[in-house]
Amino acid sequence: MIYIGIGFVFFSLFYYVSVYNDIKRLNIKVDETASNIDVALAKRYTVLTQLLEVAKGYAKHEKETLVAIVEIRKGMGVEAQERALVAMETGFNRLMMVAESYPDLKADQHFLKLQDAVVETEEHLSAARRLYNSNVTRYNSRIETFPGNVIGNGLNAERKSLLVFDPTELKEVDLTI
Repeated sequence: MIYIGIGFVFFSLFYYVSVYNDIKRLNIKVDETASNIDVALAKRYTVLTQLLEVAKGYAKHEKETLVAIVEIRKGMGVEAQERALVAMETGFNRLMMVAESYPDLKADQHFLKLQDAVVETEEHLSAARRLYNSNVTRYNSRIETFPGNVIGNGLNAERKSLLVFDPTELKEVDLTI
């Protein structure tokens, strides 16, 4: 009978440590994916800056447009950056319309490569967003279901928010030419 009691205590302790470690691991994954979004945003910033340098030679007003886009990125948290990204996408689409007006710019090989790099960066950023939301969902599920909620309370684990966009909250960037 005592072996059953010792076995139960050992199993309970093992299970507690397992759930505890799982919550910690999921929290680290959420932080990691948030960092990956930051890396993707930094890459996007670099690509847009390079695009700005190419466009600089073609029209000064378009340069101001790109500067406004790049400035959006500075000093924001993940959620604020996400809201700004939607506004930046609108600005990028307008820049591509401007490029239509300048055949030399549109035909410039460096500009075309940077355009492709922006598309690739957007895809990477989109994947990072999906991964972040997936990890947040797993983390939230773990800390809100039994026994994770009991152990999570002991860890002061708090629910993390998904990256969700409300179009009414998004401020459109003024890129009128």
